[in-house]
Amino acid sequence: MVKRVHLRLLQYGVTDDADCMLCGQGIETQEHLFFDCSYSRRVIHAINQVIGGVPATHDLLERSMQHTGSQVQKRVLCALLVCLVYQIWQQRNKCRVDMQVLRPEKLSSLIMQEIRARIRSRDLTMVKQDDVDWLHSLNLL
Repeated sequence: MVKRVHLRLLQYGVTDDADCMLCGQGIETQEHLFFDCSYSRRVIHAINQVIGGVPATHDLLERSMQHTGSQVQKRVLCALLVCLVYQIWQQRNKCRVDMQVLRPEKLSSLIMQEIRARIRSRDLTMVKQDDVDWLHSLNLL
């Protein structure tokens, strides 16, 4: 999708540059934006500083799909992945339109606020104590 949209923008003369808007170090494709972009990697690194143990995007995708832990843990990993991808895409669009982008540390903080808000909006009374402990260990509660 990213590649097709960007190629159309090139064809219509809206842009004359195929480089990644976020890092300028590669051709903007889905693969680059979500897996290879240094900006995306810095966002993931900043999230790691807060909760620790978050793998790279492709590892997070694989881990959330093959996670052997509880449903709560799997849902949190999936929510983190969805939020991460959505926010990186938003920053890409913001950069393209407004020529502005949040620092990776600020974006990671925004992602963590969103994940914490989603967790806190849930009724956790029925959640197993192991899962509550896991959420605490990741600084999500």
